[in-house]
Amino acid sequence: MPMRATETRVVGVPVAYGLETFRNRVDEIDHVVEALARPDTRVVTVVGRRGIGKSALAAKATERLVTALDGHRPGGIVNVSSRTSGISLERIFLDAAHLLGPAEEERLLQVWSSGRSAADKVLELFTALAPLRCLIIVDNLEDHLTDEGEVTDEGLRLLLDLVFRAPDPPRLLITSQVPPALPTAVRRYEARLRLDQGLPTEEAVELLRDLDRSGTTALGDASGAELAEMARKVHGIPRALELVFAAMSDDYLTMPSLDEMLTSFAGRGDIVAGLAQDRYHRLDEPARIVLDVLAVFHRPASVEAIAWVLRPIAPAVDAAPALATLARTHMATLDRRSRTFVLHPLDADLAYAGLPESGVLGRRSLERRTAQWYLHEAPDESRWEVVDDVSAYRWAFQHWVKAYDYGPAARLLEQIGEFMVWRGSTAAVIEMHADIDGHLTDDDTILGHLLGYGFARTIGGPVAAAVPLLERAEELARADGDERKVENALRLLAGAYRPAGRLRDAIAAGLAAADLAHGLGNHHNESHSLINVSLAYSYLGNMGDGLRTAERLRELGEAHDDDLLVARARDAKSAAYLVGRRWEEARDEAVAAIGAYERTRVTEAIGYARNVLGLALLGLGDAGAATDTFQLGLADAFTSEQPRVEGFCRYNLAWVYWSAGRLQEATGEAQLSRRAFERAGSAEEPAAAALALAAAAMLAGDVPEASARLAEAARHAGANPDLCPAAWLSAEADRLRRAGAG
Repeated sequence: MPMRATETRVVGVPVAYGLETFRNRVDEIDHVVEALARPDTRVVTVVGRRGIGKSALAAKATERLVTALDGHRPGGIVNVSSRTSGISLERIFLDAAHLLGPAEEERLLQVWSSGRSAADKVLELFTALAPLRCLIIVDNLEDHLTDEGEVTDEGLRLLLDLVFRAPDPPRLLITSQVPPALPTAVRRYEARLRLDQGLPTEEAVELLRDLDRSGTTALGDASGAELAEMARKVHGIPRALELVFAAMSDDYLTMPSLDEMLTSFAGRGDIVAGLAQDRYHRLDEPARIVLDVLAVFHRPASVEAIAWVLRPIAPAVDAAPALATLARTHMATLDRRSRTFVLHPLDADLAYAGLPESGVLGRRSLERRTAQWYLHEAPDESRWEVVDDVSAYRWAFQHWVKAYDYGPAARLLEQIGEFMVWRGSTAAVIEMHADIDGHLTDDDTILGHLLGYGFARTIGGPVAAAVPLLERAEELARADGDERKVENALRLLAGAYRPAGRLRDAIAAGLAAADLAHGLGNHHNESHSLINVSLAYSYLGNMGDGLRTAERLRELGEAHDDDLLVARARDAKSAAYLVGRRWEEARDEAVAAIGAYERTRVTEAIGYARNVLGLALLGLGDAGAATDTFQLGLADAFTSEQPRVEGFCRYNLAWVYWSAGRLQEATGEAQLSRRAFERAGSAEEPAAAALALAAAAMLAGDVPEASARLAEAARHAGANPDLCPAAWLSAEADRLRRAGAG
């Protein structure tokens, strides 16, 4: 039985307005609808210049799909646009999840927050959306493309890649001024429609007549030839035609004739800009001020939001009637369901460009007040659960940056950055830090930024980028002379040095930080540094100092009756015991550490402990239990979004599969391990790369090459207790060499 149109679920602000007066483009709509109905079409792209009607065409085609009776209608539609909610992998994931009802949405929010690899998250979403035949409309993608069409956002690149790779993905309907550059191999799955021209003259004339159905302007009395000349003058661009009507209908003073309008324009781009500016200056002062505020918001805003922004800087302006004027004159669109107003994106851009930078009602002043509005509305920290809970803070951050107020932006990021990292949005935090990097002048603010930036890079990679940030932070802290700041910098620096392979530096920084923390009475920070020191000793193959430092950590935990500190001590001991091949003790300490971490809810450390447990089980000869444990460690890595943990577990799984003769799986896991270490920027990447080459060579029957590469992996692994012992790889390399020689 065909699905009723009312059963289609829609999320997001529609990407176009006024579809009732949409003019023809029948062939183009048919092309889009037919393309989306084909089972081999994954993406339909509508390309054309700004204002030519791409968004309206996409919306009209979607309307046709929803009301179709041929079984090809989508059961769910997601609208995202750089001019409303923004375009990002995060936004698309969260909005698409909202289509599926509260229970499934909650499950998918947990997937997003889990920190699993971005690819895994997207594929999980695609699987959930498959029954809906979902259509995702991505409007104004050009904001995320280079001039050559390369996607600049890593998350969107991944989304486009997986849409072509996944077995049953949602369809994408993209509008863009620049065609996205897609690999040759996938272009057969994309249908592309290029709108090079505006409306044909006849259709443009019909649109002008529709706009002036009441005959209130000179357009109503104009001949077909005069209207055709106007249409040609603005090259049939639909938005330009709308602005012509708006300018003529509201000028009650000069009442320009059509001939006068025709002679007042220059080229096509200047026509659109000139019309928008002319319309702006015809508004009365309150409406013009409110329009400026809407331009600064650049997304739907309520009467309350506009009034709040203006209250201290333009108290005489009554926002409600001004917004009514803008809506009535079609300068702004009212969404009656949400009771919000929004400018057409072209109007918003042009009005924003015309704002003076300074002054009470200038751009910077309005940006500041808009940022303050979002903070006024933002939920307090006690209510944060998922990443969307800090959306208002993120909007505020963007407005602070646009106001060049980098200090408040940095302090706001310091407030939400760590929460976002642990909720799976590390990439967004890194991007936000990049926005303010180099713009700060206050030493305290710079220090906070460097620490947050370095922490995000340590977690999300590459670690090589984290180290110089944290070293600069240490220099600033020492210059300030505040021991608490120095301790904080050294502690984070030790945490970056270790995965970067600078083990002796990690020990020196960690011991100094631990001593400072002890003197300051901060036993939690002291424990964090001590576990880094103990692990660094173990990475150097020094089991004795690793155990001694772990024992110091245990004593600290018992002295303060702190389960977390005891968990860290057991974690450190388990790694040290691996160095000495004391498998049973390593197993017991790892099991105890995992249990303590679970009790104290410190989930980010569990993946490392599971990896150690897997190695201990492998040392005891229980390959099956080791495999299961490494798989659990992978899940923990995804939860905490730590590519280095993923790299360890996959590397060790590759060795398990190699030992079992499952060379295809060994090759795959080793390659994925290398990629994970590469993302993390950690020192283990060469070992994983060599292991992957060894497995591939063995799979191809090239025994000498496999032996050489395996020996290379062993050299790179060294004494690292988080990787299966190098001696195992060396022994296998020798066996293969002897077999080859024989």
